[in-house]
Amino acid sequence: MSEKKQYIGKKQVIGFVIQEEFKTPMGGEIVEVLYLDSNKELMPKKTFNLIVTDKESNDSEVAKTKFRPMVQEILAVVADYDIKFFELEYLTTMIKNSILENINRANNYLWRKDDASHIAGYDMLNDITFLDVQNILKQIPKKNEPTGK
Repeated sequence: MSEKKQYIGKKQVIGFVIQEEFKTPMGGEIVEVLYLDSNKELMPKKTFNLIVTDKESNDSEVAKTKFRPMVQEILAVVADYDIKFFELEYLTTMIKNSILENINRANNYLWRKDDASHIAGYDMLNDITFLDVQNILKQIPKKNEPTGK
């Protein structure tokens, strides 16, 4: 008896491992998804359960499957907070800005290893030089070197 193949989009899944040391902000489990091509990806188990299928699909189908229940949850929050239609643009701008600020802070820490040097609203990647990039690339173990440059 052969095992059923599973896919996320066009990538074949060979398994997953629950990450005991990580949780989502709402306390959900996180899994490391293992793909046939040796790549790995972290994602909430809730998302994994939604998007893993027994057939290959395209990115649009994966997105639709993932976003459909998320939209329902977001609409429930919008209703719970009595958000008016004209307030939606401001709300989405605040969400985008918050996500961008978190990305900027994480980038700052990854590059500088110093959270105190983070400046709110500033993308520190604007200050990265190619010399900085070269120094980081030298730190990557040779086994991880890509085949093409």
